[in-house]
Amino acid sequence: GKNGKPALLPSAVTTFTTLVERFPKGKFVDQALFYLGESQYAQGKKKEAVAAYKQLVDGHKKSTLRCDALYAMGVTLEELSDYPQAGLVYDVYLEECPSSPLITEVRMRKAETILQAGDLASAAKLFAEVSAVEGFAAADHAIYRQAYCAAQQEEFVDAGNLYAKLATNFPKSGYVNTSKISAGRSYYRGGKLADAKKWLQASIKAEGEH
Repeated sequence: GKNGKPALLPSAVTTFTTLVERFPKGKFVDQALFYLGESQYAQGKKKEAVAAYKQLVDGHKKSTLRCDALYAMGVTLEELSDYPQAGLVYDVYLEECPSSPLITEVRMRKAETILQAGDLASAAKLFAEVSAVEGFAAADHAIYRQAYCAAQQEEFVDAGNLYAKLATNFPKSGYVNTSKISAGRSYYRGGKLADAKKWLQASIKAEGEH
């Protein structure tokens, strides 16, 4: 179903559901639950996917798929805008899966849930920490959200510095053009008019090149 034949996904759901119902204590029930969640998610049935992931997480604490299920559940809850629950799931992930290659991404996602809860300062601190992790593929996104936190706290010069850092250090980022104009606006609001002019001009130039 995931390889170009989405019409097969409902059949996958039926099969995995049957396996879970008939063999609730079977050797492969954790796998059935995980792929049931994946099958539901692939069809856009995110609440149903969360239910399957949760069943695995709650009932199979020693499963080799537990970290995968925690990650999938957290991301899906985020996509459903249930940030409080997503944050709780990420807390468990961070505690139980410290060696995961996804740990920095999960820390960034945790920062987003903190931001959504209104704690701008704590979110900014965590975004800063993850953006500094060497080789982190989404460092530009972390800096962008850190800059947003600074702007929302009316720390306009700091926000300008962060937007400028992103535009300078990540020239291929999808946030570059937005960061240039945001840097200009932030510097303007922070009273650094020369820097504001520089980045607003850079933004105008970038627009003219597209």
